[in-house]
Amino acid sequence: MDLKVVRVDSFGREWLRPRQLEEKYGLGRVTIWRLLSEMRTRPKYRRSIIDLSTKLRIVRDKDFLEFLYSQHQLYLKRKGALK
Repeated sequence: MDLKVVRVDSFGREWLRPRQLEEKYGLGRVTIWRLLSEMRTRPKYRRSIIDLSTKLRIVRDKDFLEFLYSQHQLYLKRKGALK
């Protein structure tokens, strides 16, 4: 996997574009945008997405991964696998 540009803030956190998230996690474009839309509605992740323009946004990689794990846990709870 070759990510061309990774922006790192002063705290050492990586910021990626949605296209880079697609490559890194092997998810489709529509899935990434759906997850980002849902992620944006949660107060915990509001500062994890920065809109640089109408078509360019960057996402904090660590927070996106944490959000994916939380979605997975919710799925398992709904299916009754977790108690």
